[in-house]
Amino acid sequence: MNTPPDTIKQWKPVFDTSFQKGLFRTTMDIGKNHLTGFIFIKKVSDTSYRILFSNEIGMKFFDLEFREGEFIVHYCFPSMDRKSLMKLLDSDFRILFFPNLGIKKISRVKTEKENEKIFTINSEQGKWRYEVLTSSGKIFFIGTISRFISKARIKLDYSGDITTGIDISNPMINLSIIMNLISP
Repeated sequence: MNTPPDTIKQWKPVFDTSFQKGLFRTTMDIGKNHLTGFIFIKKVSDTSYRILFSNEIGMKFFDLEFREGEFIVHYCFPSMDRKSLMKLLDSDFRILFFPNLGIKKISRVKTEKENEKIFTINSEQGKWRYEVLTSSGKIFFIGTISRFISKARIKLDYSGDITTGIDISNPMINLSIIMNLISP
């Protein structure tokens, strides 16, 4: 399904056209497990991103590729190779890389805050809430919409046009990924 033409004008992508690669200091907590290391994100093409997560001594946890219509697991540490975890990583990172993909309907939500716009999005990946800074057009929060509890929450920080911080959490399964840019 094609993206409605007015959506592109409402917000800027998290990783804009100038983004080529970024190295992020990362902590990942899932259940009782605590992992630290680095996530390297590289734009492979206009429609493809690759993510490598390794610890400080170079041991890989996962190597994933995201294309507009495809998710490829190049490598995953055996204890992390769970279908449910890979599905969550696919969903959370896909919404960061392709926030305009598969949108079926957009509704603007009223807000009292002058400096932000809020949108509810119905897309092929589910229902999402985007919070956008009015001044820059940058998305600073993305969350799933459900009746009881938000399944995924993504908070974003910027320095100018560069995404410097990404905080992904999923309280339902006790997942937290905190990424801070150390080298663009």
